Amino acid sequence: MQEIGIRTTKIVDAGGNINIVNNSEITTVINQTQEISQASVTVGIEYGESLPRVEIVIRDNLDMIKEHIPAIIDGPFYKGVTALNSSSVDLLFVAKCREEDIFQVQRDMNRELKLLFDANNIGIPFPQIVVNEPATFNTKTTKRMETGARDFIEEQKEQSQGLEEENH
Repeated sequence: MQEIGIRTTKIVDAGGNINIVNNSEITTVINQTQEISQASVTVGIEYGESLPRVEIVIRDNLDMIKEHIPAIIDGPFYKGVTALNSSSVDLLFVAKCREEDIFQVQRDMNRELKLLFDANNIGIPFPQIVVNEPATFNTKTTKRMETGARDFIEEQKEQSQGLEEENH
């Protein structure tokens, strides 16, 4: 915090930006500068890559990445597959550092992982659009199939009633 006033509070973020907030809107403030923070980086690999091979390359090189990024206090650590996206298998990496170093540590980890993957021929995909001819289906539906599908949909609606309210 930079200043607490009668009506507003000025909060300085990690980037040095001053945010002016009405005191009535403040519910929680966390001083992240007192504790060690966590930098996290997600890197995608191609679906065709061998995940065990990639994980062995990562295992064998995490110490080297730490040596190249002196601002890392603890780590980096490989946390595993965090998402299966449309064109990549996303891997999550984290490292402990001071809050004021978090953005630079993230950029440095991205750089080191890109260099590591390049050196080991591990493909990092880019978004792709596949253009193809739509398939034509010559399968006919019968009245019995249409009725069965309609009954199934109604049955599912009834059995799952109220689930949206519970999960949203």
